[in-house]
Amino acid sequence: TATTEIYTRSIVGSVRCVQETGVHGIDMVRFIKGAWFAVGILLISCSFAMPIKPQKTLVLVDNVAFYETHSLLFEILKSHNHALEFGLYSDKLSINKYGKYLFDNIIFFLPSGSKSSSSTKTPNLSIRSILEFFDSPEKNIMIVADQAVYSFTRKLANEFGIDFDPQGSLLTGSEQIVASDILAESQHILSKTTGVLYNGIGLRLDQSNNKAFSLLKADRNIYSIDENGVIVNEGPNITLVAGFQGLNNNRVTVTGSTMMCSNRQIFKTMKGTSLLTSPNYVFCKEILEWNFGESGIIKAEKILHKKVGDKENNPNEYGIKTQIEYHVELHEWEKNSGKWIAYNDADAQLEFVMIDPYYRVPLIQIQKDQPEYSAVFKTPDKLGVFHFKINYTRKGYTSLDVSTKAVVRQPHYDEMPRFMWAAIPYYLSVFITMAGFFVFVITLLLSKAEEKQKSQQQMHFQQSVSYTHLRAHETREDLVCRLLLEKKKHKT
Repeated sequence: TATTEIYTRSIVGSVRCVQETGVHGIDMVRFIKGAWFAVGILLISCSFAMPIKPQKTLVLVDNVAFYETHSLLFEILKSHNHALEFGLYSDKLSINKYGKYLFDNIIFFLPSGSKSSSSTKTPNLSIRSILEFFDSPEKNIMIVADQAVYSFTRKLANEFGIDFDPQGSLLTGSEQIVASDILAESQHILSKTTGVLYNGIGLRLDQSNNKAFSLLKADRNIYSIDENGVIVNEGPNITLVAGFQGLNNNRVTVTGSTMMCSNRQIFKTMKGTSLLTSPNYVFCKEILEWNFGESGIIKAEKILHKKVGDKENNPNEYGIKTQIEYHVELHEWEKNSGKWIAYNDADAQLEFVMIDPYYRVPLIQIQKDQPEYSAVFKTPDKLGVFHFKINYTRKGYTSLDVSTKAVVRQPHYDEMPRFMWAAIPYYLSVFITMAGFFVFVITLLLSKAEEKQKSQQQMHFQQSVSYTHLRAHETREDLVCRLLLEKKKHKT
């Protein structure tokens, strides 16, 4: 590479400097500077071009003939940075050592007539150990069977919601079993390939298992017939290749044909000199890419939420009934270019969850071919700890489970609205109370003024009464009393 060339030239130049002038004085300084410059360039190049760690894949076969009959399939894996290790079912196998798995992927080739496949387990590999392997992070499994499906293969496939047609069933209807062009459930995984040849047994899916789905179906003129000649399935209802993706995004591929990806079938379907003209080659290549995590990968990044019109991103708390805007970027891995591109037309939803979702709003793509999606909603009138949650699951794609926490609280005093239409009855009651009090005070004051005026009038009348007026209204008792008073006055 260019970096290696720079590194080599720097070292060579430094060595020549030492050889020509000797390691003295300024030449020693030049040598040291050149060496350190070369080392710096090497470190920088390593940081930007760190090699990808190869995946360790265990391929289990029952005879060494598979190395030759499926060499093209194994070359595809090697070209995708898989370090293959082959093993026979008669070997003593171990996939776990000191609590750590030795492999990232396992491929089971179980052809018809295999004596080892009739057992309930392979040496040191029980179904339970295989399921524990699958439950570990970034572990994938591929199961390739044939017409004679025995207990180990069937039980292992059943663990993933996939089953084979009854023992001894055959696919018939034409001289060559041709796969259907209907790829509705997996059109984002597989290209529109036509004419895929298939020789083997059909599959059936457990309808109650929403993690299993069809990757390839039979053509409409194909029938599956059991040993008694009874039709057990027909047309696109027959699954030829099935996929399963767990909650941990680990993947399983199951097929009932060992011949589909063989060299013979690939060369038979070639329409030119290139392997890419073979539908079987293209299909097997795309299946391997999906099975081992090289396609159907999406991710979410640059998540931010904030109050509408505010500059602060991702605050820890919001007030009740606050308008919030949420932004996220969704990317899809483009296997051909080796880059992350915008994930278009995602029907993803954003949930605002406490225990149950209070809101579930769609994420809208702001611009076509741009990864940014957004949603706007109002926080509920409920206090507590909430989560912004995206739970996006689509067949064939890695599932997204993104969660961000925020607290919903009562508004601060400076966040309350100055006027609320809902409070009009309370406003009216305050003014009515004030008006009633005012009327009461005025009435009280006026009534006291009238009483005072009447008392003053009475006092005025009492002071202005004449003696003649009093004598005219004098009673007998008053007369006796007056005479006695006058007599007493004269005596004194």
